[in-house]
Amino acid sequence: MPPAELDRLASEEGYRGRDKGGPMRELGKHRRAAIMRVLEGAGELPLRDIAERIECSRESVQRHMHRLIEEGQVVMRRERMRASGSRYLYSVPVDIEALMGAKDEAA
Repeated sequence: MPPAELDRLASEEGYRGRDKGGPMRELGKHRRAAIMRVLEGAGELPLRDIAERIECSRESVQRHMHRLIEEGQVVMRRERMRASGSRYLYSVPVDIEALMGAKDEAA
């Protein structure tokens, strides 16, 4: 869904912050789906790069990442940097058993 359509959903009449349904719930689903598509195509990325690719604020992406991590759809890895401390990289978890099964079938 293009960013303009996501913004339209967010600004629809009747939006009341953290409603259990309505346009914001749909907006969240589409943002998380966009995040998953980016990670599936790119592998491991820092939050900043994900936000740039889906044209969304880092704060918004961070909130969605917490939910995706809780649901087990995304994993986070801390990478220590020499001078600047550390950064966090996000990726889709690899299903080792499925990979091994596919490898065995190919052999």
